Amino acid sequence: MPDESVAPTRAVFGIGVVANLTGTGVQNLRAYEKAGLVHPQRTDGGTRLYSSADVARLQRITLLLDAGLNLAGIAMVLTLEDDNERLRKQVADQAREIDDLKRQIALHRRIPRPSGVHRFLPAKKGRLLRDVQAGRSHTAVMTLP
Repeated sequence: MPDESVAPTRAVFGIGVVANLTGTGVQNLRAYEKAGLVHPQRTDGGTRLYSSADVARLQRITLLLDAGLNLAGIAMVLTLEDDNERLRKQVADQAREIDDLKRQIALHRRIPRPSGVHRFLPAKKGRLLRDVQAGRSHTAVMTLP
């Protein structure tokens, strides 16, 4: 496996090195690119450069080929795996947001309300019952305009 100290998306490996790392031929790598399964970066001179993420994807392609899938099937599997990963990240982000909101709500509930805060309860025929203070049985009736 490539050096882990290099960013996974930084393209640093030539096609010959990648062929050795993945155990496949250079022509196969070109065919995978033509089929849209991998997208190596190009230098100004047109040389293909692969990242460690590309190498991992090519290793996955090799496993799927060994399992009997054709290139069209592999394209579908890789698309579904990419979608699944994206959705898992989205769900994890939303779960973190929900946890943050729950903490904010809990904090808000711990803040004491100042005295004189009134709650309004709907009454029949356009009236509101106002609970003047918590714990008092006294209520005032207020008519809406």
